[in-house]
Amino acid sequence: MKMNSCFLFDFDGVIVDSTEFIHQSFLHTFSMKNSNLPENFMQLITGKPVQECFTMFGVREADLPSFLELYRSFQKENMTRLVNVFPEVIDTLSFLKEKGFKTGIVTGRGKTSTNEILNYYNLTNYFDCIITPEDTLNYKPHPEPVLKALELLGGEATSSFFVGDSETDIQAGKAAGVKTIAAAYTAGTSLNALGPDYIIDSLKELKILAEK
Repeated sequence: MKMNSCFLFDFDGVIVDSTEFIHQSFLHTFSMKNSNLPENFMQLITGKPVQECFTMFGVREADLPSFLELYRSFQKENMTRLVNVFPEVIDTLSFLKEKGFKTGIVTGRGKTSTNEILNYYNLTNYFDCIITPEDTLNYKPHPEPVLKALELLGGEATSSFFVGDSETDIQAGKAAGVKTIAAAYTAGTSLNALGPDYIIDSLKELKILAEK
C-alpha cells in the first residue's frame, strides 16, 4: 500500500442498489403534487442532489420544502423494502480496512438519509468520512466533495481512488486528480467514453488494485 492512499465511493449505485427506491420516491412525490416528470427523468437525475433535481423539473423555490418533505417521508417509510447492499460490499470494505486503507463516501444523497441507510445495514464503521451535499459549497462534478474527503482522510490524490456509477462521479474524480473507477455493475458501458482509469464488474476487483 502506498502512503496516504484512500478509496472513496459514491453511495447510490456503488455501495447500495437504490435505483427502484429513487424511482418510486420521485414518482410518489410528483404524483402527490399532481406534477409531471419527463419520461427519462432517471437518466437526468443521476449523481445530482434531490433539491437540484426538483428545481430542474420546474419546482418553484417556494414549493421545495413540501416536495422535499413528501420525498423524504416516502424514503424513510420504504428504505428497508427498496434498498439493498450490493454483494461483496462488506467483504471488500473489510479487506481494504485490514490493509490499512482509509475509506470514505462522497455522495449526492443528503446526510440524514445516507446515515439512516448506513446505520440500518451496519455499514457506518466501514467508512472514515462521509461527504454529503451539506458539507460543501459545490457538488459533483465539481472536485470539491472529493477534495474535501481527501483532506479529512489525509489522502494523496495521485495514489487514491474514487468509485462511481455516474458521469458526475468520473468527472469529479478526474478534476480532483484521483484515479477513477467506473462501477460497470450499475453503469454498464455508459461511462467508458469518459476514460475512467479502471472499470470493474464487481467491488471485489478492488482487492486486486489494493495489492498493487
